[in-house]
Amino acid sequence: ADLNTGAITDEEAKLRRAKVQRESDFFGAMDGATKFVKGDAIISIITALINLIGGAVLGMMGGQDIGTVMSTYSLATVGDGLCSQIPALMISVATGMVVTRAASTDSFNADISRQFTAQPNVMMIAGIVIAALMVIPGFPKLILLGVGAALFIFGWRLSKSKAKKEAALAAQKERESLAKIQEQPATDNDYYRDIDNVFKLLNVEQIEMEFGYSLLHLVDEKSGGHFIDRVVMFRKQFAMDMGMVIPSVRMTDNPEINPNQYVIKIKGEEVARGEILSDHYLALDNGDVVSPVDGIDTVEPAFGIPAKWISADKKVMADVAGYTLIDPVSVMITHLSEVIKQHCSELLSRQDVKTMVDNIKATNPTLID
Repeated sequence: ADLNTGAITDEEAKLRRAKVQRESDFFGAMDGATKFVKGDAIISIITALINLIGGAVLGMMGGQDIGTVMSTYSLATVGDGLCSQIPALMISVATGMVVTRAASTDSFNADISRQFTAQPNVMMIAGIVIAALMVIPGFPKLILLGVGAALFIFGWRLSKSKAKKEAALAAQKERESLAKIQEQPATDNDYYRDIDNVFKLLNVEQIEMEFGYSLLHLVDEKSGGHFIDRVVMFRKQFAMDMGMVIPSVRMTDNPEINPNQYVIKIKGEEVARGEILSDHYLALDNGDVVSPVDGIDTVEPAFGIPAKWISADKKVMADVAGYTLIDPVSVMITHLSEVIKQHCSELLSRQDVKTMVDNIKATNPTLID
């Protein structure tokens, strides 16, 4: 959608598609790895329960008391569980590391190094926790102290190295920004001394829409707006119906117009203007209305039909009364489509005709020759 509206370039669109593909592969691989680990864990739990219950039953059948049986076989079950879970854990970790590498294009060594060194604080915390295990009786104090100290020192050195890199990168960005500022012309006259900058003034958008600030959420995809998707669908349908591909629609905000207004421009000239209420529905009387519903009188912008803006809480009432209800996005897209149909002769240039002829020649050269 952003590519069709001109918000991003072809290269940015390719990068986004590759990112989405990698994320899809990653989550698919994670789903398979999770199922594998889940099944292995369930089997281990069932095996431990069978060992515990079966051992207890056999011990009681041999004449031992319940306390001795549970003490003996619970310890045996725990030992057997550890012996089976340690290999299972190693297999699960190895499988997860290998399978989920679908989201990366780097080598395995590069992935491992980057992931272990990404968060130095984690290494230091792990070192502290391991060193703290020395207070537990029976644990090897020297080994835990050595491993904990090694992890803490490793994390501390990583933290220092990362801080130096970040400082160097910030300094480089600051130097680049200062260089750009110095390269910028001090005045407009200096800027337009370059003839290429003068030619930029001649570039005019074929189709442009400007929105008041109250309508921006209908356009902004991050805010849940789907106007851009509707424009993409309209361009596709228009090409199929009319055989002409209309230019992309440039969308901008305009603080100088009414907050509820939008403006449609063709080649830089305003050709239409409309006003909508983004939290209301446009109700049209198609002749089947049985009872009127209170609303704000208005005129449908595309065809000039008398209509009403009704609030969302009266939507069901208006529907039952026989009104035709249109959401604000549909009102704007209908208005835009009618304006483009009226001015399509202005939008069709000689270059567009040449492009269409070239496309036909690629599939049917005899017709062109």
